[in-house]
Amino acid sequence: KHLGILLRYQLSSRQCGHYGEPNEWSPFFLQLVGFTFLMVSVKLILSAIEYLMASQIDQLGHAMFFWMDPNPKLKLVMIMIVAPFLCNVLFFWIVDQLISNREVKGSSDLEIDTRSTHYVKSGKKLFQDEPPNVVM
Repeated sequence: KHLGILLRYQLSSRQCGHYGEPNEWSPFFLQLVGFTFLMVSVKLILSAIEYLMASQIDQLGHAMFFWMDPNPKLKLVMIMIVAPFLCNVLFFWIVDQLISNREVKGSSDLEIDTRSTHYVKSGKKLFQDEPPNVVM
């Protein structure tokens, strides 16, 4: 899906990790600003949800870990090591599913020329020149 949008709007320099030949700073900074904006937005939204649902989250935490009250060291390990590890694994799996390259419908003959940011379909370059920088 992501690659299809890049091809449709000729935004080859917006593909993550591709900054032109030779490397250009503007695509990098555009991606950095977009990523930073998204991360700040996610933090603000999650903070608001946590603030609004503090009592429900407290009840859920107690329900999940009350059985470990007699063993505080086990509870500490579960809360400080095991639970964050599982949350990170889940987070990275979800992100990987979202950003991994999937075959674009109807473009099974699409390949990326790794020496440049040009896309090649059936031997024909889709972008003859580097597309202009587009502010998204």
